[in-house]
Amino acid sequence: MTGFGLLGHLCRMVMESGVTAELWCSALPLLPEAAAYARAGMFSGANERNAEFSAARTDFDAGIGEDMQAVLFDAQTSGGLLFCVPEPQGEATLSDLRAAGVETAAFIGRITEKSEGRIHVLNRPPEPGSGWHARASYRAVRVDLDHGASSALEKEIGEDPMKADMSVPDEACCAHASAAPDIALGMFEDFFGAALAPGALDVTTKEFIAVALSLAVHCVPCARIHIRKAMSMGISAAELDEAAAIAVGFAGCRAMMLWRELRKELIEEAETES
Repeated sequence: MTGFGLLGHLCRMVMESGVTAELWCSALPLLPEAAAYARAGMFSGANERNAEFSAARTDFDAGIGEDMQAVLFDAQTSGGLLFCVPEPQGEATLSDLRAAGVETAAFIGRITEKSEGRIHVLNRPPEPGSGWHARASYRAVRVDLDHGASSALEKEIGEDPMKADMSVPDEACCAHASAAPDIALGMFEDFFGAALAPGALDVTTKEFIAVALSLAVHCVPCARIHIRKAMSMGISAAELDEAAAIAVGFAGCRAMMLWRELRKELIEEAETES
């Protein structure tokens, strides 16, 4: 796992696989003193961004405090490996890992049902007899290195959520709808149009800002629209790289991965065709 934290990686797994995962706090092999530091309010600056990504799909038991939640969102998980195996292979897999010297290998949860992708964080495992291993009709293994630059995902269902996001039509962008369904949305469109109009800042500067902000907030249709517009204005790929770097500085890995996808789709392919 990398800077997305345990819940961040698990969130991507359940989204991609279309299942609900159950995570058991008492079963987690934590780094020494990690819980104590969290109780003292000491955790990484990436926690807030990680929480923004994962919290909407995560439910916590009432007894799980903010300190443990901070540990689960924490970015300092580099080197760990999170994966699922079918229940019949669970014990053998755990034995193999420990035989290979991975003394902290442990069952930390299970897959419970099909869903749109949810996580239930419990204080402790369920009572014996209710199932202790990840159960699924597919195999899912994910390994992330260097902030998600390399991953392996072997499964039989679902689709990569990044590519699913990319398929959202441009018209769906919150700031570029072709027609407002009511007065409030129409007023918002008017406001956004005025914000992008030339003023104290010229339209080129505002387009740089629009590209960076759309990448930072991970609005795929917005980013696609503004990158295309910037290219039509004669803004170079090198200039867009610098705008994207600002977005990555503020928003982290999600902005970086989105920029890489859109750069390949909109800039590199256009350069190849020309």
